[in-house]
Amino acid sequence: MPRRLVHDLAGTVAGLAAWFTILYFRGDVSRTVEAIRAGGISLTDILEITVFIGLAVIGSRLPDKIEPPVSRQHRGVFHNFTLFVILTLLILYWAYSDPSSLSRFVLSFIYGYDSHLFLDALA
Repeated sequence: MPRRLVHDLAGTVAGLAAWFTILYFRGDVSRTVEAIRAGGISLTDILEITVFIGLAVIGSRLPDKIEPPVSRQHRGVFHNFTLFVILTLLILYWAYSDPSSLSRFVLSFIYGYDSHLFLDALA
């Protein structure tokens, strides 16, 4: 159970990172930072952040749902860090090319998935 909490926290951070990545790609970082400072963040931004965090947390839990840990060395194809780094780079390119499409949500999920793999690599 403690590892699940750690993966959930990492997924939350990954969701926020994905949201800021998309803001950067759209050129909205300064507008959003000023809105947060002024206390006037929009409902759309709040909903988007919630969806990004939710997808990233799901992504951070998925590897162990697909391949349950049987030992410390439970590294199968769904725990292959190299494969998901390549996939992340492809999705980053897609999100950069069209940040208003479905790619932004896929990016959030993949950031969460990568956070799980990163934490497993540390263990």
